[in-house]
Amino acid sequence: MIRELKDYSEFELKQWGSHTEVIVDHIMKKEKISTMIELGAGDFSTPIYALKVDQLFSIETNLEWFSHVQQKYNLPNVRHIFLDDKDIPQWLEATFSMIKVDLVLVDHTHETVENQRALVSNQLMKLGCKHVVIHDICDSIQTAIDADPNYNFFVNSKSINPSLYIQRK
Repeated sequence: MIRELKDYSEFELKQWGSHTEVIVDHIMKKEKISTMIELGAGDFSTPIYALKVDQLFSIETNLEWFSHVQQKYNLPNVRHIFLDDKDIPQWLEATFSMIKVDLVLVDHTHETVENQRALVSNQLMKLGCKHVVIHDICDSIQTAIDADPNYNFFVNSKSINPSLYIQRK
């Protein structure tokens, strides 16, 4: 259990995801994250990240889920964006050219194959993203990620739903 979140009683802490543990415990405790992109809005993760960053871009590819999360979490520092999967790479390119993004969570699994999540993660490394966390990884995604020498790679394999953490050196 991550002690830092004990004060946020409005959240259901029983559903810890490995990505939230990695992000909160291993990244946010060590440095200030101003701008974060969340590829895949979450009923649990979106409000937690909104409390911890200055600006959160919450990207969703499922229109029904997008509407649900947007209505439920209409927070001043969260920008909810609906995109088709195929438009994500172009949106990332444009966003990284305009603002500094500190952290990206890749968790958009609706109709998304592991290979596409690996392609997006490889693109984020080329764009120079400092922290990338990929949730719900499997062996195939680990082999599809480029072994960029400018990055360190960590896996929390003891989790039921392991995450891959990619950190720029």
